[in-house]
Amino acid sequence: MVLVGIVISFLLDKTVGSNPILKHSHLPDYLVSIAITILVWEGNLRIDDLMNKYFPWEKKPFKRILVHLPVIVVFSAVLIYLSMVLYNLFVCRLDAAATE
Repeated sequence: MVLVGIVISFLLDKTVGSNPILKHSHLPDYLVSIAITILVWEGNLRIDDLMNKYFPWEKKPFKRILVHLPVIVVFSAVLIYLSMVLYNLFVCRLDAAATE
């Protein structure tokens, strides 16, 4: 999972790029990406375990899909959004303070 987080952060850095005016360490970026990857991955595994208990694939496959899909999409979206809000509140302030 850590490797996936590093790869995601690296790919975002290479495809989107960073602001050349703001020279900063990419370590916080990598750490946040790793943390988000672990939280989303593990959270979805826990949701899957819970769904296996209440909606097993063998007995209720259609109901499982109807419940599981929206739950994991909402969970992942909310978790990523909140992580980015916290990143913007704390890490971006550190970058702005460093450039002043």
